[in-house]
Amino acid sequence: MSSEVDPAKKIDDLIAGLDDWRSETLAQVRQLIHSALPDVEEQWKWGSPGMNVGPMTDSGRRMRWG
Repeated sequence: MSSEVDPAKKIDDLIAGLDDWRSETLAQVRQLIHSALPDVEEQWKWGSPGMNVGPMTDSGRRMRWG
């Protein structure tokens, strides 16, 4: 069994730890992405959240999560 934390849990924790407008906004954006792309895979790479759908990958680093 892997000791690595689930990327979705890490993203949940990151969003919950924000105490300004980013928390609600990022939660809404995340929900919209999951609604539009049900097969999206959340990832945690290079110390940042990201999402992957087939060959498309996006890093949350640009969004300045924290």
